[in-house]
Amino acid sequence: MEFEPSILEKDIERLAKEAGEYKEQNKIEKIDESVLKAIIGNRLPPKPITVNYQNGGEIEKQNEVPDIFPNYLKKESPEVKLKVEELVSVAFNRGIDEAVREARKSNTFILDAFHDVLTVKLYDELKKRNLL
Repeated sequence: MEFEPSILEKDIERLAKEAGEYKEQNKIEKIDESVLKAIIGNRLPPKPITVNYQNGGEIEKQNEVPDIFPNYLKKESPEVKLKVEELVSVAFNRGIDEAVREARKSNTFILDAFHDVLTVKLYDELKKRNLL
């Protein structure tokens, strides 16, 4: 897989611009990870509604140790984690749109996990560059 930094830079610029527009339109001071997730989510197909009744309906909290995988993904098979990592790699090497095209070929669980992990990584990158 060939690395194309210009594609990633364009994606980051586009996300920063969309985040800035959202910030301005909604008159908020700071963009948080949930807003960025929604912006990225606009590129993903709608997912079917599912309800998870594990843990009595409680949502698991993230570990304090920074990690790109949410708790629900840490319990999955190495194959699932590898697929998500590959999709994130495609996003950073060939662009978000290409990664989304690849992710759409997978099941909704992979697509959702990809969305979650990509959001964390891009949020961190945008914060590091002072674009949020």
